[in-house]
Amino acid sequence: MKIKLIKKKVVLFIMVCSLLYSCTEEENLMPDSSTELQSINNSIEEKLLARVILPEQITISFIKEKDGISYHAIGKTDLFKGLSILNELSISELFLTITNNDVAVPESLRIAIEDQKIKIKASERAIISYHPEPIIGKSLSEIFKTQKATPPPSICIEPDNPYEMIQEFDSNGMYSRLYKGYYSIDGINSFYSSGKKGSDKCKKIGFDITNCNYDDDLRIATYKKNILGNYIWVTSIKIPSYYTVSWAKEYSSNKRRYMEIKANDPYTSGFVYGGLMYFKKYK
Repeated sequence: MKIKLIKKKVVLFIMVCSLLYSCTEEENLMPDSSTELQSINNSIEEKLLARVILPEQITISFIKEKDGISYHAIGKTDLFKGLSILNELSISELFLTITNNDVAVPESLRIAIEDQKIKIKASERAIISYHPEPIIGKSLSEIFKTQKATPPPSICIEPDNPYEMIQEFDSNGMYSRLYKGYYSIDGINSFYSSGKKGSDKCKKIGFDITNCNYDDDLRIATYKKNILGNYIWVTSIKIPSYYTVSWAKEYSSNKRRYMEIKANDPYTSGFVYGGLMYFKKYK
């Protein structure tokens, strides 16, 4: 059994090295993490546009930030495995999709709409500055049916082929990485927007990640590249043990960006997670 486990870890190590940019100049640029201990939660209520609660006990918060708009969806993994096809929607369109037509649209979400058809759809509703109270939204399973999509499968199960633990896709303007029952060897896994062929700067980043551990939290930190060529920390999102978090942010400008999955405990050498990380809206 030990020999089998060692072989599996060796294969996984080779696979990770082939996918990640560990030997490029980009990895040699040390991110400035001096402010990483700060938390956006200190001011989240001031910027909260709406909090929508779905019947599956999923809470989705829409937030206006200084440099863009984001949403944060969280739910227990037995009820929530990610937003799946809904990740293809803009953040404003997601709000319109998960709420009923009589729910007012926050002004910041309406302003952020770029698609004229979606803007017309939003204009049919009342406009509000923000929703002070939580909103009851539609059933996610029913939304999937109307979108002709199946709910995402469990991604905590380790695939038979270890090369399927991490797969990368570059199509339809999106650069993404899919994890299936991924066993982290060193506690950190990075994903760069510059991995997309022919492009490196994007305006939207996001993920659907399930924490498959029962006793440890995960944390996903996001970074952007500044004019000096250094990656600086932007925000961190915690994923509690045995929860799924879907998060996305649409920025006001295109930049090189990357996300980094870390164990909440820096001394954790192995933990399991699954899901999707992606970059969209490339320049």
